[in-house]
Amino acid sequence: MTPQQFVAIVLMVAVLGGMAVIILRCLADLARTPDGRLRLFTRTGWKMMIVFAFPVGIPLYLLAGKAPY
Repeated sequence: MTPQQFVAIVLMVAVLGGMAVIILRCLADLARTPDGRLRLFTRTGWKMMIVFAFPVGIPLYLLAGKAPY
């Protein structure tokens, strides 16, 4: 394995690990959010947006998915 391949693998693992942490944190926040505070989608819809629409779903959930207290 060349040094460039090693760096690429380490970087890929770090990026994928960071993505997994962000997705899990948002899903945990969604699980703790009462149904009355959710906007735009149902809980299932938000789960799908967070997991499958990664670059767009998380900021959309964090900015517009929950009503203020």
